[in-house]
Amino acid sequence: MIRIVYVDDEPGLLEIGKLFLEWDGQFSVDTFTSAFDCLSHLTSENYDAIISDYQMPDMNGIEFLKKIRSSGNTIPFILFTGRGREEVVIQALNEGADFYLQKGGAAKPQFAELAHKVHQAVKQKLAEKALRESETQLRATLESTTDGILAVDNSGKVLQISPQFARIWHIPPHIIEHNDDKALQDFVLNQLTDPDAVLRKVKSLYGSDAADTDTLTLRDGRVIERHSFPMIMDGARIGRVWSFREVTERKQAEEALRESQEELSTILNAAQVGIVLIDAESHTILRANPKALSLIGASESDVAGTICHTFICPTQRGKCPVTDLGHDINASERVLLTKNGKKIPIIKTVVLTQIGNRKVLVESFFDITDLKEAEQKLLQKNEEIHTAFEQLTSAEEELRQNYDKLSKNEQALRESEEMFRALVEHSLDSIVITDFTGTILFANRTTGLIVDRTDYEALIGRNVLEFVDPVSKADMHRDFSIAAMGVDAYLVHYKIITETKREIWVECIGKKIQFRNTAAMLISIRDVTKRRRDEELLRESENKFATVFRSSPVALTLVSATDGTFVDVNDAFLASTGYSLDEVIGRTPKALGIFVDRNEHEKLASAIKEKQRVFGLELKCRTKTGEIQTCLFSSGIILMGGKPHILSTVENVTERKAAEISFQAMVRTMAVTTGINSLQKITENVSTWLGAECVMVGEIQPDRETVKVVSMLLDGREISDFSYKLKGTPCEDVEKMGFCFYPDNVIQLFPESRDLVELNIRGYIGTSLQNSAGQVIGILCALFRNPVKVTPSQQEIMSIIAVKAAAELESTRMMAALRDSEERFRMLLQQVPTVAVQGYRMDGTTHYWNKASENIYGYTAEEANGRNLVELIIPPEMREDVRGAMKYMAESGQPIPASELSLMRKNGSRVEVFSSHAIVKTAQCERELFCIDIDLTERKQVEKALRQANKKLNLLSGITRHDISNQLMALQSYLSMIKMKQPGSPQDKYYLKIASAAERISAMIRFTKEYESIGVTAPVWQECRALVDNAAKGIPLGKTTVENDLPAGLEIYADPLIVKVCYNLIDNAVQYGGKITTIRFSGEERNGDHIVICEDDGDGVLMDEKELIFERGFGKNTGLGLALSREILDITGVTIRETGEPGKGARFELTIPKAASRFA
Repeated sequence: MIRIVYVDDEPGLLEIGKLFLEWDGQFSVDTFTSAFDCLSHLTSENYDAIISDYQMPDMNGIEFLKKIRSSGNTIPFILFTGRGREEVVIQALNEGADFYLQKGGAAKPQFAELAHKVHQAVKQKLAEKALRESETQLRATLESTTDGILAVDNSGKVLQISPQFARIWHIPPHIIEHNDDKALQDFVLNQLTDPDAVLRKVKSLYGSDAADTDTLTLRDGRVIERHSFPMIMDGARIGRVWSFREVTERKQAEEALRESQEELSTILNAAQVGIVLIDAESHTILRANPKALSLIGASESDVAGTICHTFICPTQRGKCPVTDLGHDINASERVLLTKNGKKIPIIKTVVLTQIGNRKVLVESFFDITDLKEAEQKLLQKNEEIHTAFEQLTSAEEELRQNYDKLSKNEQALRESEEMFRALVEHSLDSIVITDFTGTILFANRTTGLIVDRTDYEALIGRNVLEFVDPVSKADMHRDFSIAAMGVDAYLVHYKIITETKREIWVECIGKKIQFRNTAAMLISIRDVTKRRRDEELLRESENKFATVFRSSPVALTLVSATDGTFVDVNDAFLASTGYSLDEVIGRTPKALGIFVDRNEHEKLASAIKEKQRVFGLELKCRTKTGEIQTCLFSSGIILMGGKPHILSTVENVTERKAAEISFQAMVRTMAVTTGINSLQKITENVSTWLGAECVMVGEIQPDRETVKVVSMLLDGREISDFSYKLKGTPCEDVEKMGFCFYPDNVIQLFPESRDLVELNIRGYIGTSLQNSAGQVIGILCALFRNPVKVTPSQQEIMSIIAVKAAAELESTRMMAALRDSEERFRMLLQQVPTVAVQGYRMDGTTHYWNKASENIYGYTAEEANGRNLVELIIPPEMREDVRGAMKYMAESGQPIPASELSLMRKNGSRVEVFSSHAIVKTAQCERELFCIDIDLTERKQVEKALRQANKKLNLLSGITRHDISNQLMALQSYLSMIKMKQPGSPQDKYYLKIASAAERISAMIRFTKEYESIGVTAPVWQECRALVDNAAKGIPLGKTTVENDLPAGLEIYADPLIVKVCYNLIDNAVQYGGKITTIRFSGEERNGDHIVICEDDGDGVLMDEKELIFERGFGKNTGLGLALSREILDITGVTIRETGEPGKGARFELTIPKAASRFA
């Protein structure tokens, strides 16, 4: 029997629960109305399970559970309550409850389910206890065994590892702690010498019931013996157990013994001396090697087991020289008895040793019969040799003297030959010896290199004429004939063809010599191909230089570095200076007066003398007509005819210098000044640059007829408050055509312009000023009292300056408009009473503080400006986070997201605000942060009051519902008891009516619980197709099919309880649709809204009931489903109505506003 303790603050429920649970005699139930009373009772009584209500006055069910678990008690605990909130379920299970069961519904199945849960929990606890005991025993076994044990299931997952296994395989603790099977496998396999073979073997055993044993060799030299057995449970294989034992030392000993035996056998068999092993006590022959058997003339079977004294040793028994007489036999001359009785002289060594537990004599010997015979013969020969040696001694001395003399002569000859050979072989020139027909008798290595023949010795025997080009063969025949007559040692040149068909030129000199007692020619040959090519290139270069010098468009001069006279000049120089060639050649620049400044000329000469080369030196030069030019000299010293000359390029840069002056004026104009100051700078610089009497920048007014002068300089004086009409002036042409230039007669061209006449203006330059949209907004012009010339570069510079002036003019207009806009915006910010705006530099320094900020935070603008926001309004606990946020915004240029913050007032109190942020750039491109704060104090107070009211209402509702549910459950339970005790009573019809009424009351209570949840959780975006699919899974559809044709990705913004809407629509159709077979969900778009349609092919809804079905209480059951659905949908503005045709099926349309729908 299972003993249960049941705790509930409702005595009626305790009584009925006890009756139901003890009905069939399987349970014994003790009841308590207080968790405190039960706790004290549990210390003295043992129970198998606890059943507890959740909501109790002194201690609720969760607190009761915590107390029990904190004491270490693991007794099964079932929470049996009417509180069905999800968070209560989660908390109960997290705190250690075994099961959670909600009260409600019919009593009999309710308590039957409770009894089942108790049985299940108790059985589970008993199984867990047995498992823990089994695991404890297994763990003790694993920890005590000397073998390493590894248990795995059929898939190879590790179930158990013994400590010895980890020690054998050196497994790191973290691999075992993290249960990382893959890391464990890799760690073990990486230690094996053949991991692939082992892994294949392991995998083959997973499907086998056979036991297996093998040996594993590790990379570190260790040897492990492995045994594997299948794990069998209830006749089925559930895995394998692997046992590992390190047998390295045993294997090493076995291997050493085997190797020792093999080595002994190898030594005995390979030894070229006879070796016999004899038992030292019995003198029985144990073993003889092949050499010993050969000398004895017997087989191993003949020898083994015989006594050595009667077979191989002539000594009598009891007189063994080693064991009996104690003699040391070491390389002693002895006699060996053979099988046929013959005695063989031997050299014997006997060693007494221990082999195992036996003393053994090891006799080694070799036959010295031949040695004895040779010794006798050697003695005879020695006598004969001694006699002959005396005769040879006298002859040897005479031969030694002759040999020494011959050696000296040969050494001198070798040294001479080696010196000649080294000289010839390492010569950089080709050395060839030929006869007078040209046949080669000798050639050195360099000869082979010249004719492209690496095996130069193969040239011997060939004729040199084979390599001579036809153009040089006649010359060579001639030179050989002359040399044969004794005329030699003169230099000649030949063209030859190498083995690889290269054409080269060589320089040769020959000498008639004696070679091997025959007249021959010694020829020294040098390759001069490159030298001849270089000479040709030099001639070509000189020709090219002369051509370039003459035809160059740049002025070139060639002056003697010794006397300074012109040696040559090109046509460009003559054209630039105006001199003729005859006037220049032979004269010095000084004599011609070319250099204006003598010091500049001396500087050029000094630089050339010091550095040998000068680049881009600027000098003033004079032409023949006296015109002064600015020239750039680049000069360098070259050799011509072995004498130094100065080659110079002379570039006339007079016009370029003038352009540079203009450019500098433009740069000064476009300096860092801006606004009106920049325009004044422009007029000053243009006046200085062009030498104009009047320069002005004018702005065309909105009437497009008047020009207001913004900056004007007249005869060096600034003129202000001046304006003029465009019509009849040169500026009118500028406004229409852009750049205009009138060099002289401007008064005659524009006689109606009174200002031009009064100022006596003759020359005019003007250009239009255009804004960024290309519209002409002003004029830049220069006026001259004398005729004026304009170069293209001046016109270009004037246009560039005009761009700068136009930009400044447009900027001036924009800044004025911006100041007006800022002033209006500032006034607006100051007047908004509920929006606090503050401006901060990126280091947090305050520079703007509007009136609303004063109201919220209590600081005046004077108090706030200049202080850091962190110290001003940020609470201490937030300051580090705010500093980090300021650093992030300063570096990234991105504002942090808007959020609700609790900030600090001047008096230290807190204020709740919604703060958003914006980062703007100033005109100086510096970033500034603006914070826009909205005071949430009133809203927070209202929200707090609402939350407290809702909390109290929910608490009151929950308590009331809980109490009613408990009493209702007791009522239903007693009705069930009456029904079970009086089956078939005439009063059954009244019982059924009472039960039906109780069930309707229970349904109404459940509705209030669901209705209470509506609107509690914030709406979220939910996918429509998923809502329908999830709802359909929870309903027994029978033969009805649900077709979900809603578009994928359609989402609705609604209360999380919207899934109940889908559930109600499907459930109502299945239960009340009559002949229904199909329920279809689809969607369409209408007037910008999304429409979700649920329609079926059932009986439909009558016309006069289409609105009534949404009223609470209407219908065949509780009448709460559709009423609840409408309330849920109404939270986010979704409407529902029935539009089907009676008799053809119901059709519900959910109209989702545009703001509450989207496609994900």
